[in-house]
Amino acid sequence: MNEMNVSLTPTEKKILQAATEVFLEKGRRGARMAEIARRAGINKALLHYYFRSKDRLYLMVFRLKIRQFFDEIFASLPQTDDIQEFTRQLISLYIEKLYRHNQVTQFILWELAQGGEELRHLFREALHGNQTPRVQYLVEKFRTAMERGEIARCDVVHLILTLVGASLYPFIAREVVETIYPDVQVLTPEFVEQRKQEVFRIVWNGLKPRT
Repeated sequence: MNEMNVSLTPTEKKILQAATEVFLEKGRRGARMAEIARRAGINKALLHYYFRSKDRLYLMVFRLKIRQFFDEIFASLPQTDDIQEFTRQLISLYIEKLYRHNQVTQFILWELAQGGEELRHLFREALHGNQTPRVQYLVEKFRTAMERGEIARCDVVHLILTLVGASLYPFIAREVVETIYPDVQVLTPEFVEQRKQEVFRIVWNGLKPRT
């Protein structure tokens, strides 16, 4: 789909906003084009003119949300040379974005339930596009810190998977977490700040140099 590479018209923006709301409320299968058109303030014929099918519209919304999420993260990567502070800021940034864009986790869950092909496609595009230097920046940052003895030696891939997984899980499994722990409310500033501190503490305890 080439829509990602062109500017959106005001009507397209209204449609995508309305579609996002409906998809999040009803899911991909339950959403109806008539409802999306109504919320966008247009007729159904005009909606089909811009987006020929519900599946096409869903994929457009999905791709926009995922790309926006990762673009914001990569654009805000910490620049400090202090690896401890870098790790702290990276974890804080990622968790904050998950909190601010909690819609993304719902779309990821739905896509994974359908086999995850579109999600894989997006990541393949990222790895062969302008985000490659940003991804490599993370890897090299930790590898350089290891070579300098600033952090303990470990597998960088597993380090990043651990960091991502520990940050992501409460948001992607929010209903399960809140059922098991009734006093926990994941989408609150208090929980988010505590999660930032705890994930950093656990990760850094494994990374800090051994004396």
